[in-house]
Amino acid sequence: MKNERRTFLVIGIFILVVLFSGCVTGTDLKLVQSPLRERTEVFVISNAKVDAELAMLTDKPTAVQLRIENKTDEVLVFITDYSSYSYDSGTSYKLVPGETRKIDSAKSQPNITIAPKSKFRKDFYIAEEHLPIISSLENAKILFGYKIEGDEDFLIFTHNNLVKGTESPTEKIVYTVNDTVVTDNIVGTVEAKKTNWNPLFISSKENRQQKLFEMALEKAKVQYGNEATIVNVKYHGSWSPLSLLFYFSSLGWVENASISADVIT
Repeated sequence: MKNERRTFLVIGIFILVVLFSGCVTGTDLKLVQSPLRERTEVFVISNAKVDAELAMLTDKPTAVQLRIENKTDEVLVFITDYSSYSYDSGTSYKLVPGETRKIDSAKSQPNITIAPKSKFRKDFYIAEEHLPIISSLENAKILFGYKIEGDEDFLIFTHNNLVKGTESPTEKIVYTVNDTVVTDNIVGTVEAKKTNWNPLFISSKENRQQKLFEMALEKAKVQYGNEATIVNVKYHGSWSPLSLLFYFSSLGWVENASISADVIT
């Protein structure tokens, strides 16, 4: 009887190892940092409730990219219809989300709900597509509205909110998943490895990838100077047998993670 139980236990552990390694191994993702040339002026507003960033886009002169982090424990409702671009002279234009600008921009736009402790990012376009936005916001302003627990508030971006550089203050490095491969001005490569302990599965894939990304970026700056950045980023995560310590992976798991990237300056 004891031998049979031992046999079943070994078989059970083997099945778990196969299942979990099959779920995680091979999760290679090509992560490419958004090219710096796509972002020019960046404007920042920060208060007790939100961190907000507005970025001008060189390839979209009639659009801006808004990023908001809801720092509260309550749901934030972004009031889309309040979004506008105006001159100090008083002339004002409606801003609409990218996916609705080709419908009827005169219609009311649906609000957007942002969960507690979450981030939101979206491009907004001037309803009159022929009109470019003043990238420095000299003598101009952009307004967005939101409410938390019924209390309305506003984000009013002006030239005074301009910060230097194109690196995001609210997200140290922003990367997106796409198939673009950078081949110019590569000066070297970097790698970083990390063992991620994930009790109760509380650490998201995005957070684990971001930490490794920052490790690789820091390594690139140490080796190639502060102007270095990384592109063509490749992330790989695989299940570790240490996961069995979490009651055979039922209460968490451990990931062997690595990242490799090319360096440009």
